[in-house]
Amino acid sequence: MFKTINPLIKRFVGIALCFVLLTISSPASAFASTTFNLNRSVSGWIPYWDQAQALSVVQNNLDTFNEMTPFWYDVTSTGTLTALTNSENSTLISFAQTNGRTLTPLISNEYNGTTVSTIINSPAVVQSHITNIVNKVVSMGYSGIEIDYENISSTDHSAFTSFVQNLGTQLHANGKTLMLCVPAKTISTSYTAYDYVALGQAVDKMRIMAYDYSWSGSIAGSIAPYSWVNNVLLYAITAIPPSKIELGVPDYGYDWVGTSGKGVTYSQAINTANTYGAQITDDAQNGPHYSYTVNGISHTVWFEDSTSVNTLLDLVNKYNINGISIWRLGGEDSNIYPAIRTKFALAVTTPSPAPVVDLTSPTVSLSYTIDKKGSTMKASAQDNVGVTKVQFYYDSKLVGTDTSSPYSVYYQVKKTNQTHTMSAIAYDAAGNSSTSQVSVRY
Repeated sequence: MFKTINPLIKRFVGIALCFVLLTISSPASAFASTTFNLNRSVSGWIPYWDQAQALSVVQNNLDTFNEMTPFWYDVTSTGTLTALTNSENSTLISFAQTNGRTLTPLISNEYNGTTVSTIINSPAVVQSHITNIVNKVVSMGYSGIEIDYENISSTDHSAFTSFVQNLGTQLHANGKTLMLCVPAKTISTSYTAYDYVALGQAVDKMRIMAYDYSWSGSIAGSIAPYSWVNNVLLYAITAIPPSKIELGVPDYGYDWVGTSGKGVTYSQAINTANTYGAQITDDAQNGPHYSYTVNGISHTVWFEDSTSVNTLLDLVNKYNINGISIWRLGGEDSNIYPAIRTKFALAVTTPSPAPVVDLTSPTVSLSYTIDKKGSTMKASAQDNVGVTKVQFYYDSKLVGTDTSSPYSVYYQVKKTNQTHTMSAIAYDAAGNSSTSQVSVRY
């Protein structure tokens, strides 16, 4: 069963896996750097209660993000959609369109499994719900939709799977994509309402929300320990193609008193440590943490920073999954983004330049006198990786090849009173070639 937690920090009750399709594009924009040049997909969830700050994160790191998922809708038991505060924001929509970033809003059930059960167990209501979703996506011009329906009962396994399959079919028929959040797990027998294999076949992409290992209702501890996230991905790739998986990366923390944790952003965690003079323990595989006391009450804080996130990025590369999605945008360690750029940088191969070749003999002339003993074609050639050979041509006929400098071959003039094309073609170790040629008359 999912855990209910502070919505300021946790958009997903419990650890979740989200199926997503992200389209990577890189058009021009008003910002200095707008090209998405990473080899992984990078997206972020935008909370409606902090939408302006979250959008500013994308604006300041536009080269890093290719997709945004704002929290814009709730579902009702009748299958209708309720627009949340700041939903369908024209500024955000225009920004995404202008900069070619994929915008895929989210629909939440507010952790109420009963609401979803009512919908999916009524043929009429579930079809009405699917129609409402498709109409909203099409009318708003979204790329697709993300479904975040949590706390689904195991008894609703078949009905939920059928709902996702039918929704995916109808969205795909309209050229749209489907996102689906399901709980992450390390074994197949947990969260049985969410069938990785069946759901994975129905949707387009997947996100594993690998955080809240320690949560607001647990004892203090790591939010996303490396060893656990490794096991989550290790299991996920057995059921889902790695190219469909995205790792949910946390950038927040909790301030615990006993087993009651209050959600905090990275900025809040750092400010609290500075205020009370707490010594932060750096822990790359478990996240930084510290303790402090105020009014005689002991607090323990665990959170995520760029160092701990960096280890999670290593797992993304290790399992060669599609990318990441960050929960949540706003208040995080800004050094996360340089780390992402470094870990997911495209391996750009600079083409090796072609050799430089010059046919030094014969040279351009009005006429040449035939030498019955033959003539010599000569060429100079240089290359940064090394010239492997120079081939010499008399008109279109190969007359010889030389593999060492100085490059030359002998040739005989067969026809007189004609203009002939003499060529030298140099090749290098990288397979590049270049030509030098002259026209002469004998």
